[in-house]
Amino acid sequence: MIELEFDGYEELKATIALAPDLALKAASPAMSDAMTFLQGQIPEYPAAIPDSRYKRTGLLGRRWTTEVENTPVSVIGTIGNNTPYAPWVVGPEYPGLVINGREMYQAKVHADRWWQFMDVIEAHESEAWKEFTDTFWDEFLTAMRKQANGGR
Repeated sequence: MIELEFDGYEELKATIALAPDLALKAASPAMSDAMTFLQGQIPEYPAAIPDSRYKRTGLLGRRWTTEVENTPVSVIGTIGNNTPYAPWVVGPEYPGLVINGREMYQAKVHADRWWQFMDVIEAHESEAWKEFTDTFWDEFLTAMRKQANGGR
């Protein structure tokens, strides 16, 4: 499991405690903005191997997905790729991660040519958090003002 830590977490927790329902509603578009931002940071394909007979399909590049799940107590953002071979291309170095009961990692043929997914995410973590917090505060403060004005 990957854990990301953000500056401002304690301030966010304290604010959520003031109006948890409004904060949860504000977190959903904020998480969506953060996931969209991260998806936009995924690099293009590297150049093909010279003289390779392999014909690229572009499938991996078309299969990046984001999802925002709202639960009664949280908002969860997920970004990934639903191509079965994605871990072999942009996965972590050996020994890799266990995915669906199978150890998966970037294949040697892709090492040092292709980027690694988690490196991209980690490199843009603070910018994604900024996207989240900017949207969250706008949404949350608008909702608080509306509630204070009787719904108007």
